Amino acid sequence: MLSSTNDATKSEREPSNSSGVNLPLFILSFIFLAVVLGFNAFKQWQEDERRFVEDVHRTLDNYAMQAGLLTRAGLHANNTLARSYSDFLEQCIKSPATVDKDELWGHISAAIFNATGFFLTSTSGDLLFQYGQLMGDNEIQDIDKHLSRADYKSTVFSLRYGHMGGYYIATPFKSASSEYILISRRSYSNLSDIIYNGRFPGFEILLLERDSYKVSIREKYFASTGSQPVLTTDEQANIIYSTPVPATSWNVAALPVQGYENQQLWARLRNPLIFLIVFGLILVGLWHFLRHQERQVAHLRAQRRYIERRADRALKSIDEALISTDVLGTINYVNPKAVDMLGYQSREDIIGRQLGDLWSDQQALWNRGLDIEELNTLQDSGRQLNLIQKGEARILEQSYHPLYEYNKITGIVWLLRDVTEAVKAKSALEESRTRYKALFEEAGIAHCLLGLKDFTNDVLNIDIIDVNEAALQLADASDRFELEKHYANHTMILNLS
Repeated sequence: MLSSTNDATKSEREPSNSSGVNLPLFILSFIFLAVVLGFNAFKQWQEDERRFVEDVHRTLDNYAMQAGLLTRAGLHANNTLARSYSDFLEQCIKSPATVDKDELWGHISAAIFNATGFFLTSTSGDLLFQYGQLMGDNEIQDIDKHLSRADYKSTVFSLRYGHMGGYYIATPFKSASSEYILISRRSYSNLSDIIYNGRFPGFEILLLERDSYKVSIREKYFASTGSQPVLTTDEQANIIYSTPVPATSWNVAALPVQGYENQQLWARLRNPLIFLIVFGLILVGLWHFLRHQERQVAHLRAQRRYIERRADRALKSIDEALISTDVLGTINYVNPKAVDMLGYQSREDIIGRQLGDLWSDQQALWNRGLDIEELNTLQDSGRQLNLIQKGEARILEQSYHPLYEYNKITGIVWLLRDVTEAVKAKSALEESRTRYKALFEEAGIAHCLLGLKDFTNDVLNIDIIDVNEAALQLADASDRFELEKHYANHTMILNLS
């Protein structure tokens, strides 16, 4: 409180709160964190996209390879069967009544997995023999169309009618007298079910006609022959990857699942956004807490300034010179009385200077080189300071009060009180007392000093305080105690009478 007016001035200059500084820092930290999290999320998103495309390529390449192997195996089995049983097959055409068709079917079904029937045609597509129930009314015509497209050579194609469908493997063969085409029909394989069942992460697989983009199979969909939908332009543009199935006219392609990218984006951004929101809430809470703390500090600072102003006014109004110094003797506060006593116009001329330089009198306590314990042992006479002020001799009484902080002295407050008039009055009183005592003791007339403390209008209640020599001679007593004894006996006689 007694530090200095400079401290008070500094406290007034301090901002009431630092929210103007804290808020931009909070905003910058939030933006920086958002940029870092966004950049990391973007890099992770790119990495996920790369892995996703790699997974699609790997899946489709593996599927095409397996389907190609299965197709080649079917063509090879069909070709081997046709060559091995060419005469038997020709007999079915020329003399069907003489052929054991069930035996022939046993050979075919053993060679062709999941076989559902077979057909024999001429090299121009005319149906010569059929085994197995037709799946549709136009099955024969559709078979001829596919054979014609393949120029009546080896081919693989698919036909579907309602809920019935399958794959057809056609291979030409020669008998002893002519040339024919064997077409074996088999049901859909597990590879077809893989496409139909789907549920691939983020994409679906389609089996397409290579030249026309007609859909044969896609997730939860088998296309019927004659009504195969064609991929739209947007779907064709969105194909992630497409690769041909060997030995067929099909391509296997992958399309992105609608909404999957948004799901992945949200899954990738969810954790950073949650973290960012939590961090933002923490920042807002911390900012409000700091604002509350700043308001409390501002309130305490205002109270301190108010107390300092009141203390300063009180110190200015006292009739004692007050000088506050640090432990090195540097002045950090003076009141107007001290300014006037030091002979300066304002305290700004004094603050920051050494007290010993401004007042070098060896009688001053601060110039004696004494520590606190030695100062405490000084008698009153040792605390007096004589000086000439404005041509008049004055006597000052010096006192001090150490300032402590954490049990350590951080400064000293020096008080100088003008006791000139008090000293003069005390001296005059002592002189008057001495003169009175001399007159009392040396007077030729008996004098007694009586105490009236317990006096109640009764002479017996009067106490003898002191007597002079004349009174002792008059009472023929050697001292005051004998006189008091004589007085006590006299009062006893009065009480008895």
